[in-house]
Amino acid sequence: TLNSGIYGIDYTSNHFNAATNGTGSYSYSLVSGYPEGASLNDRIISFDENTPSGTYEIEVLATDNNSGETAVATITITINKRSIVITANEQTIIYGNSISTSASSYSITGELAPSDTIKSITLTPSTTNITDSGSITPSSVVITDSLENNMTNNYDIIYEIGQLNIRNASISFDSTGGSSSTGYFQTKKGETGITNKGYYSTTYDTIGPLPERQGYALK
Repeated sequence: TLNSGIYGIDYTSNHFNAATNGTGSYSYSLVSGYPEGASLNDRIISFDENTPSGTYEIEVLATDNNSGETAVATITITINKRSIVITANEQTIIYGNSISTSASSYSITGELAPSDTIKSITLTPSTTNITDSGSITPSSVVITDSLENNMTNNYDIIYEIGQLNIRNASISFDSTGGSSSTGYFQTKKGETGITNKGYYSTTYDTIGPLPERQGYALK
């Protein structure tokens, strides 16, 4: 077993043990079990940064340069997953709006591999009601390379929740009737306030339902 590596970083092993019981002059070659892009030079095995994480059981052929005798040995190399933490950033939104899922809505501790980017992520709010103590939970991130290959399995990912604040929306209208972005109004006398059915009423009743009973402030 040789030294381990990390996904996204070029890997160079230490020297594996030389063959013995021959004339002392040997050449070595990779036989099987090695990833694409692997190379061998002077008993040192190298992988490029795009080598997927995992454990590789590599068969190496040793050839005695004088007698021609050969022997095969298995060498184990592990490329570890890359560790990152994805944290949902705090968001403050107006009631009735959706939270953002743009790149600015989360942050990453640790680095992605040079050719990788986050293609998508799920951000789930704990509530859609007015709150100063809600949360946003990140999950299901998809990480791809420059060729759109899914590289997510090469990462150990920890998710951290973020703060969610939802503020009152506002609604305005005049006493002569007309419409607003949330409903139509008529000059029918009624009570001031919010009805249990989710309708606004002031001295003039609305005749159109609002998305929710909560979350609006009259202007």
